[in-house]
Order: sequence, then C-alpha cells, then structure tokens
Amino acid sequence: MHIRTYLPSIVMGLVSLLTTAATAATTVVSNAAVHNLISELTRTDPSQPALLIPASADQHHFALKPSQRRLLDKAQLVLWLGAENEPALARIATQLPPRTRMVNLLDQPTIHTRLTPTSRPDPHVWLDPINAIGIINIAATELGLIYPQHQSHYQAKATEITQRLKNLDQDISEQLEPLRSIPFVVQHDAFRYLVERYHLNQAGVLNRSHDRAPSLRHTIDIEKRILDNGIRCLINTPQENAKVMNKLATTTSAQLITINPLPTAAAGTDYIALMTDITQRLVSCLGPNPKESLN
Repeated sequence: MHIRTYLPSIVMGLVSLLTTAATAATTVVSNAAVHNLISELTRTDPSQPALLIPASADQHHFALKPSQRRLLDKAQLVLWLGAENEPALARIATQLPPRTRMVNLLDQPTIHTRLTPTSRPDPHVWLDPINAIGIINIAATELGLIYPQHQSHYQAKATEITQRLKNLDQDISEQLEPLRSIPFVVQHDAFRYLVERYHLNQAGVLNRSHDRAPSLRHTIDIEKRILDNGIRCLINTPQENAKVMNKLATTTSAQLITINPLPTAAAGTDYIALMTDITQRLVSCLGPNPKESLN
C-alpha cells in the first residue's frame, strides 16, 4: 500500500490550504492611525489587518481603486469612521457581501465623539488615548466573534494593551500639565480630542474648512489674536497648504511647527510612537525654551 507515501503530501496540502485561508486579510481598517492600533492587537496573528486609506491620501476625498474594492469584498470585518468622513466607503457599503460587518467606530458607546463646528463627527478620535482603549476593546470583541476559538487570546491581549495605553495617558498628562495655560493656534482643527483630554489652550483655528482657504478677514483676526495674546506657537498639519501659516509666522515672529495626526515613518509605526511624537512636538513649541524647528 502507498498510504505512507501519500500521507505526508496530503498533510502538507491541508496545511498549505489552511495557511492560505488564515493569511487572507479578514479585517480591513480605513484609517492609518486606527490600523496601527489594531495591528498591536493582531501582531502575532497569521492574518494582519489591511489598511484601506493610506496616511498620505486625502482622507476626505478618497476614491477606491479596484484592488481596494476587492479587498473589501473579501473582508469579514471593516472598521471605519463613518459616512461623513469616508464617503467613498459609504457609497459601496450596501454592495458588500452580507457576511461583511461594518463597524463605525464613531457610533460606538465606548468612544467619546465630538462634533465639528459644521455638526459633523470629528474623526480624530484616536488622539485621546481613552478612545484608543475603546477601539482596542471593540476590535478584540469583533475579532473574537470571527475567531471564537481565539476569543480569550484577543481579550487577554486587549487587557495588556489597555494597561500600556493607560501608562501612555499618564505620561502625556505629566508632560503637558505644566503647559496647559500656554495658548497656541492651529492650522486645522485636528487636535481637539487631544486638547480636551489634556485641557490645553487652543486659542484659534486658521482653516475652518477642508474645502476653502481662510478668508482675509479671518486671517487678519487670527493675526491680531496672536499679537494681542503673545502667542508664540503655531501648529501646521501636513495635509493642509501652509502658505498662510508661514506668512503668519513671519509677521508675528511666532514659532511654526508641523504635527501630523496620522502615522509617519519618522514618528514610528505604532500608536504609542505616534502619540509620543505629537507630545514631544507640543512640548518643544509650548515649553519655555522652544526649539528652532520641528517641521
């Protein structure tokens, strides 16, 4: 008989099949910062979450490519930030297979969500580490439903990450507490969750809309506010045109720095590195001895 001859090849074939199935991305995450968080949870898994919208892309005016649509068609779980912030994803939501579960993180009761001045949910929820804890635990629950045999693993991992995020929250609070009263102006209102969490003094926003440049009158008002209040820190975001902010920095002699609310290669590839980088840049600009440049 040739059972011994064929058995190894049969076993290897089954292993190959199972490995292929396991490594196919079953989870798709729309946002790069949230993707970094979820990747902490699944670091030892054969299947890693796929990122849908790169950090370098326009998050609000993103168009799906055919390859990204195929990625969504194969997904069992999609974690996203809602129709108002990711309309490209909303447009195809009803066309996805019935098995695909779309979880809008901004609708979850464990996530503190604030509204922008235009009454749209502010998507930058990850900039509050307490929200990051909520995201981790939501993902652990959802992954446990997909892989019930690994439910205890995800819950244990979520507990471990939660403690690390609590430590991060404490570290950030200790660094920013002495700087709470120092006013600063931002180009884009992307940091409100961070501002509210650590009681910072954001004294003005230059660009109140993604789609329109600031008016001349508003720019003059911001310039007057900077001069009248002795504001010495201006914060640019790389997703916006910095022309007006550069001019304000020149006319007021305030320091202009760049802070990216999304992950970058320079900041590191994990969430804690991102938040640490943001905190260090804030301290460098608001502190008593600001550095020359952190652009």
